[in-house]
Amino acid sequence: MHIEVSEIELEDVLSKNLEIIEPGLTLINRQYRTKYGKIDLFCLDKYGFYVIVEVKVNPTTNSPGQLAKYILSIKQEYPDSRVRGLLVAPAIKKDIGELCRYFNLNFKEISDLDLTLPTIKFF
Repeated sequence: MHIEVSEIELEDVLSKNLEIIEPGLTLINRQYRTKYGKIDLFCLDKYGFYVIVEVKVNPTTNSPGQLAKYILSIKQEYPDSRVRGLLVAPAIKKDIGELCRYFNLNFKEISDLDLTLPTIKFF
């Protein structure tokens, strides 16, 4: 039996290992509430810019728009700050990457990360 991790499990691992996402990130808050929903990982980068990290196991074409709304919300809350968005997923399809570029969002595949639960052997 091979079980894939859930989004919350992936978020949990990444929140404790931010260097997987980007060196120099510091976690400000997890599941940070905005008027558009909850930001998975609200971070600060090594330059002092806010980084909104959206974690997806299976991103869809709606994911970049969701991330853009979170950025808008943080820019409204902190008008003098620099904010950028980062979509993180095990795999990001070409059309989703194109949408990220259109919205000026960063994206990162973490496909080399083995986050599956161990196989259970029955005797």
